[in-house]
Amino acid sequence: MTLEQGDSFQALIDKIFQKRDIGDELAADVTKKLSRLINFKRLQPGDVFSVSTDYAGHLVRCTYERGPFELYAIEPDQDGGYKVYQEDVTLERKVVKLSGVVGDSLFDGFSNIGEQPKLARAFANIFSSQIDFNTESMPEDRFDLIVEKYFKHGRFIGYGRILAARYDGVLKDINAYYFRRKGAKEGHYFDANGREIGTAFLRSPLPVIKITSRFSFHRLDPILGSERPHLGVDLAAPIGTPVMAAADGKVEFAGWENGFGKTVRLRHSGGIETQYAHLSRFAKGIAVGARVKQKQVIGYVGMSGLATGPHLDYRLAVKGVFKDPFSVKFMPKSILARADLKRFESQSSKWMACLRQENPAKKVLFVELRKVKGPPDGWLG
Repeated sequence: MTLEQGDSFQALIDKIFQKRDIGDELAADVTKKLSRLINFKRLQPGDVFSVSTDYAGHLVRCTYERGPFELYAIEPDQDGGYKVYQEDVTLERKVVKLSGVVGDSLFDGFSNIGEQPKLARAFANIFSSQIDFNTESMPEDRFDLIVEKYFKHGRFIGYGRILAARYDGVLKDINAYYFRRKGAKEGHYFDANGREIGTAFLRSPLPVIKITSRFSFHRLDPILGSERPHLGVDLAAPIGTPVMAAADGKVEFAGWENGFGKTVRLRHSGGIETQYAHLSRFAKGIAVGARVKQKQVIGYVGMSGLATGPHLDYRLAVKGVFKDPFSVKFMPKSILARADLKRFESQSSKWMACLRQENPAKKVLFVELRKVKGPPDGWLG
């Protein structure tokens, strides 16, 4: 039986057990045992509860399937009681090569081959320190990627990790390969030479945006009507769009700042400071003194203060001197060497050849079954 909107687990189990004429004592016992593994306050519509009994009405097995990755079972044990445990869920993992043309935008390019916006965002995020997809992409630019796609009972449930990616543009041709160093908890993306894709600072705190005003010492202010310096860039985006920290840092200011409205200022190493203005609200935990990591969401796009429309005013200063954020050059975070570089070259060479092959928009490269007890490693959703 499927949990419907507004149902409680108790109502669901009562309905099933009464229908099968199973006693209240057993129903209470099942609920008690499942509560050790499941938080009944976090159940979701679509969860499935099933019960199997023998001809005498004795419980043989019952299961609770919560979302695509969690399956809990209760069965009789040898002592006359019941055991409860979490079972593996079997998913089908397909490694797929996708190819497309940007067209009107990167999002449109992914949509045209039947893929979801979240995958376009993940692709753009890989290259966020290397390319601005609004000012440096052309309609004829191509993209290729090798990504994990997960299926359950033949139904697509979400994306896993992007294993390799290529952006073949008129202005730039960039490749990225996922690699995890030996002993590391997580991996990162590197170019063909083993240089980490991603510098100490993101190119933009919004991966895919529209620039409405550039860095300038002489800009006609659209509200005040006078010529004033604009020591940052205005990035237009819908209200509520997440704003990321451009680099690891510490919150120096989070509050209302005159015409800038709701503003966050971060201090980084090397005497660098970044500013994010006209926010609609701050992210949870963003307060003076808080430490943030690169790509951590610190706030959301708005139009607080003096603003003619929803946008982010993004500024960067080096030792007190404001710079055009899109003109500052930053070094890669890391470079692979020795054993790591050899392992990386062995892995990436296979993906490199695959990315450059002419294929249809979608090509399945590999299929396997994978058992999980939660979201797979690298789950994008």
